[in-house]
Amino acid sequence: MKNGLVLSLLFFLSLSGYSQESCDSSLFKFLMESGNKKSLTLQEFQKCKIIVDSLWIHQCHDYAKTIKEVSYGITTLTLEFGKICIKANSDIAVKAYIEYLNKNKGSAEEQLDFSFENIFVKRPESVLSQISSQDSLTRDRLLENLAWGFANNRLYGAKDPAQDDPFKAMTVYDNPPKQILNSSNYKEIYFSLNPEIKKIYPRYKVLIDIEFSKIIDMISN
Repeated sequence: MKNGLVLSLLFFLSLSGYSQESCDSSLFKFLMESGNKKSLTLQEFQKCKIIVDSLWIHQCHDYAKTIKEVSYGITTLTLEFGKICIKANSDIAVKAYIEYLNKNKGSAEEQLDFSFENIFVKRPESVLSQISSQDSLTRDRLLENLAWGFANNRLYGAKDPAQDDPFKAMTVYDNPPKQILNSSNYKEIYFSLNPEIKKIYPRYKVLIDIEFSKIIDMISN
């Protein structure tokens, strides 16, 4: 426990004086390395969460490099935390991401929803269980987040060709794939993402049907 507290303090102190303009730190690199691992232990996840929380407090939402006075975006805090939560693959990680999502309520960052939907695909029952425990307004907002994530992540089918692009919401791609998602096949794509989703549908039918109605509204407009 003592070593854990010392580690936490060191991580936090290393961020002293940080601002959005100075976020090209080794801490972002640590998160990126963690998110690229095959899996993460609970202890590894907790280390990452300490870093994510500290970066967020210091408004370090993006990692960029400046070369000859030109800033190049590398990744975002949300994308890396989402990948870390997927690799941790636990109820604790799902709860932590939903807390992060709630903390960013009102943000225009679309990656929040994109990462949330990817976490849902990995652990659908855990996500829906967490959503069901929220108050009615938060439940509705989280289902909106999931629906928007689905409508964008699955635009070109079950596999998202831009899944690892933290700036896909702001990027116009040359020769993008043909759009596949529509009002006729969205349920088929939705249930194909993880066999568990179809199994738990009867238990979470009310929540999933609300999400379906939101998806239809989004892809029909």
